[in-house]
Amino acid sequence: MISPEKEIVKFDKKIDVNEGDKKGNVEKWLLEIENEMRNCLRAISKRANEDRCPRMQWVLKYPAMVTLMGDMMIWTTASEIALDKAGANAKSMPEYLDHLNRDLSDIVQMVRTDLNELDRMTLGAMVTY
Repeated sequence: MISPEKEIVKFDKKIDVNEGDKKGNVEKWLLEIENEMRNCLRAISKRANEDRCPRMQWVLKYPAMVTLMGDMMIWTTASEIALDKAGANAKSMPEYLDHLNRDLSDIVQMVRTDLNELDRMTLGAMVTY
């Protein structure tokens, strides 16, 4: 797969458009390509979700769409936990705000380093979303 931003994500399985009943049948091989796109991104997303490397390495390790989706999932889960704790601990929300500000500061520091265009766009999206 190649995104409009020129990010390349390789399929796990090769699709042969001339194989069997797919030959000359565009609908069949396009459906197979669509299916492989889903399967490939699902597998990458699962690996990213299970990866416990430091966040600043993690954000550049996976395709942009996986990184952005994973980051939103992490933010949502952490926010829910902080809100649940807020009832029992009045300090939990300010502590969580400090955590978010540190994460944002780390991303801003990364943006200031020498990055390729795609990584810069991914980090920019993380800052604005």
